[in-house]
Order: sequence, then structure tokens, then C-alpha cells
Amino acid sequence: MLNRFATVPRLLLWLGFAAGALILPRLSAAPTEWPSLRFELLEDGFIRPLAVVSPRDGTGRLFIVEQRGRIFQWKEGQLRDFLDLRERVMDNQEGGEERGLLGLVFSPGFAENQEFYVNYTRNAPAMDGATVVSRFRTRSPGIFNPGDPVGDPDSEEVLLIVPQPFSNHNAGDLHFGPDGSLYIAMGDGGSGGDPGNRAQGRQELLGKMLRIDVESPPSSGLPYAIPPDNPFVDDTTIRHEIWAFGLRNPWRWSFDRLTGDLYIGDVGQNNYEEISYAEAGSAGLNFGWRRYESIHPFNLGTELAAGVETQPILDLPQSQGERSITGGFVYRGQRFPRMQGLYLFGDYVSRRMFAACRDESGTWVRHTFPVTPYRITSFGEDEDGELYLTDFASGSVYRIQDTQDAAYMQIVSSEADEEEDQFRFTFGAAIGESYQVQRSGDLGGGWVNMGDPVRAEDYRVTVERRLHSSAATENGGELYFRAKRLD
Repeated sequence: MLNRFATVPRLLLWLGFAAGALILPRLSAAPTEWPSLRFELLEDGFIRPLAVVSPRDGTGRLFIVEQRGRIFQWKEGQLRDFLDLRERVMDNQEGGEERGLLGLVFSPGFAENQEFYVNYTRNAPAMDGATVVSRFRTRSPGIFNPGDPVGDPDSEEVLLIVPQPFSNHNAGDLHFGPDGSLYIAMGDGGSGGDPGNRAQGRQELLGKMLRIDVESPPSSGLPYAIPPDNPFVDDTTIRHEIWAFGLRNPWRWSFDRLTGDLYIGDVGQNNYEEISYAEAGSAGLNFGWRRYESIHPFNLGTELAAGVETQPILDLPQSQGERSITGGFVYRGQRFPRMQGLYLFGDYVSRRMFAACRDESGTWVRHTFPVTPYRITSFGEDEDGELYLTDFASGSVYRIQDTQDAAYMQIVSSEADEEEDQFRFTFGAAIGESYQVQRSGDLGGGWVNMGDPVRAEDYRVTVERRLHSSAATENGGELYFRAKRLD
């Protein structure tokens, strides 16, 4: 009956919504309408997942890191082992400790060189829980296990070993910057209050953001090169790997893939969580710990060792429930316009998610979403800029989505069959919202409901309605249709 559908020009379609127009958020202005988040399960069954990472090699793969030392690769709904480092990783999470396999990043040239880097606390050969940053390569999975290459456990090249005086504040995230250098975030060494003042130690790598060159010939006595434009290379009293001072426990951080700006979620001590920020091109910053906890005095007897004193862009009191911040990403995907340009992050303890951006005056503003069911340990970004989160408690990975996608308030398709007096059209909708399909009344006077309201279960709604030939005649030969969003 419907196979004769064809577009009829004189049936005019207008998609009208009772609620306001679509506003695209920008970094230079707070959005008029914040997104409404939903979470779609990507994969479950993991044990304490801590990271979701894309190699950006055109394969569409995602890699999920477990704290205990395993890495899996996900592709088109299929999950396979990638690398097992459990014998080398010290994982004492059962005792509440923060050790384990904590970070993974792929070389910018991974498609060609098949190199990737991990950050873990070691169990072997020395059972001391020191931080190890290593380079690995892939190998063929073997003739009996065809598929994409897997990690080669025998290819490890240790680049950096940093002793850890305590079991907590290991941080562990690492990323390549827009400049091609490898950035490594280090916690302050643990305990409470940074008892060794390591975050301000000029010869300490703990409590810092490090920057090294893993592509150039190594510097003397090192398995990596020191970038010649590192901010403290001319100061013999400061370790030349240091890019920034004053971090407590930078648990998850990222570069904005569009601007190169750096965002850091730094876990607080007793009273405040913080999001720190470094504009692209800046270097030699000092984020203030332990002299300050966020923007608040903590140990004013501590002098800042070096660098430019830099306050966080967001200060979150623990009295409001946030007690373990998880840094996220600036959304740069194309599917969800309301999320565009927003920095999305969360908190492990409160289970809340947040969005942040600058308003028109340049002031950072924050939006709080409803509490999620998830113990958020990490966010991830795929090669298209879409975002994910890991739930530590359930062992699941979720896609982060808005209830409105790019088709919202757009007519996707429209068809009519005059012979059968039927009309069908598909429009972009907001998931969870209800709509009433209407046609124009006699000679354009008001609107006439066509059937019962429909509820959007997906981003697109298709409606099919019966027409009466007299309707077009009564409207001077033209009919208008709309889908009105119901309050």
C-alpha cells in the first residue's frame, strides 16, 4: 500500500516545536540550553576498568584498560584480548590502594610504527610499587587467531621509573600533546598533605606534569630526549623533564583536540576538588599544591618552587559531595551539537557529571547533571570525538550521549500518497519527549491534531497519518504539517 509513496510538492511540511530553538554552545559563551545526558552501554564484564583509549588509526577500535593489568580491544561489538601485564603490575585495590595499570596512550604514528605506551605501578622485578612508564609494540595475533595485531609483552622498553613512597596518588594518565611530546602526570607520592613537599620539589618528578620526547635521539644518560623548549631546561637545580609544578593527584586529564588547551582533574585533600587548565602554548606553570588546595590556603609555609602561579578554573567544595574528581574531555564530536565545546567531567564519589565552558565575559561556568548510577573512573574519546565513561563498580563502559542529536528539529524525510490519502514523515526528536502531529486547519486557521501523541524512543520519529482529499481543498490546495513538542 505504501510502496507508491512519492514526494508531493504541494503538501508543505513545517516542523514546529513548542520549546525554543536549537542553540549551539561555544567556548566563548555559555549555552542557552545545556544538554540532557543519556548513557548507552558499549560493553560490560570488565574488572575495575580505568580507561577507554582510541589509537586514532582509522580502524574504529577502542581499548579498555583494567586496573589489574589487562588491556582489551573493542571493534564493531567484538571484544578481544590485547595485552596482559598482570604479572608485572602491582594491583592491591582490594586493600583500598590506588596502584595498578593506570594509563595507556598510542603513538601519534601508531598506524605505521605500532608503538604504544603504558603507565603502571610495578610488581616485578622489584615489588616496590614504583611508577613505570614503558613503550611496547604490537605483533601478529598468530595464524590460529586472525585479526588486528595485539600487544607484544616481550617488546617492553622501560623509559621512566619513579619511586613511590606511599601507595596512593599515583595518577597515571599520559597523552601526546599537539606538539608530539609525551606528557605524563605524576601524583605527589601519597599519604596526606604531601609530607615530603614533593609537588614543589625541584629535583622531584612527583607532583608534576612531565614532558619528554620519545621520537628524537635520547639525551645523555636517558632513554628519551628532553625537549629543548621545556620551560626549565636552563635551570640546573630543576629536573628538565618538568613541564609544570604543584599537582596533588591529577586523576585523568586531556588535551582539547581542537584548541590544544589542557584540562586537569586534580583530586583534593580535605575540602576542595579542582579543575586546572593550561592554555595551548603555555608552559612552566605552578598549580599551587601544597601551598594551596584549589584556590584555598592549605600550607602557607610552603613556598612555590618555580613557575607561574596558576589558579584552577573550577573549585568544587567537598561539602557538596564531590570527593574524588575525574577529569574528562572537551566534546568535539559532530553528533550532538548541544555538547559541542563543553568540557565534560565527573566525580567518583558523588557519581555526578558536570559540563563547563566560558561565558561571554570569559568567566568559567559549570552545569551539574543529575546523579548517575556510575562510579566514574575515567572518560575516553574515540577517533570521531565521541565520548565514553567507565563505571568502576559494574565493570561497564558507556557512550555519553545527548537526548538530542544533530537531526533535532530537522525533517529527515517526507512522503505522500495521494491515491491512498496517506502521508508519512520522519523528524528529528528528543529522546523521552512526546509530540503531537498536526496539520493546518481550514484556510490556515489553527491546527488540527492527527492521531494520538507519539513518544520519541529514538533520535528520529516516523509518523504515518491518514489524509482526506478535502483537507487540501479547504486549505486552498496547500497543507502544512508540524510535530509539536508537548510539555
